[in-house]
Amino acid sequence: MSNQDSTKPDLVQDRREQFESETEEYRTEFQTLLHHFRHDLLGVVALVLLGLVLLVTIVGPILLSRGPIEQNYALIRAPPGSEFLLGADQLGRSVLSRIVVGGRYSIAIGVLSVLFAGTLGTVIGGVAGYTDREWLDETFMRSMDVIMSF
Repeated sequence: MSNQDSTKPDLVQDRREQFESETEEYRTEFQTLLHHFRHDLLGVVALVLLGLVLLVTIVGPILLSRGPIEQNYALIRAPPGSEFLLGADQLGRSVLSRIVVGGRYSIAIGVLSVLFAGTLGTVIGGVAGYTDREWLDETFMRSMDVIMSF
């Protein structure tokens, strides 16, 4: 009997240690995503570049000294330098200012397009999934097949 008593605390201690080691290794889905993302060099570089583009397009117009439509006929097609960091176009406008402001519009159009497509796709998918009418489901499916074939 004393032999069983001496092994019982060890068994409980082993189970406790096993449980603690398993809980230390357990990660939430978000932690797992971050773990994999940190080990993906290309993903990290892409995120840094995207962050840089967003930062420039948001803060850039505040920091620029010239507007994108402000013309300077004395500096038509000026090379890159202290006056214009990326040079000037055929009307003497700052190329850098035009790129930064154009980037704001491009990002806004991209975000709105994704939101519109996601909303429309969710509505069509929900109707197709929850309706009892097979002809409606088939119509949606064939329409999507035609769209995806291009």
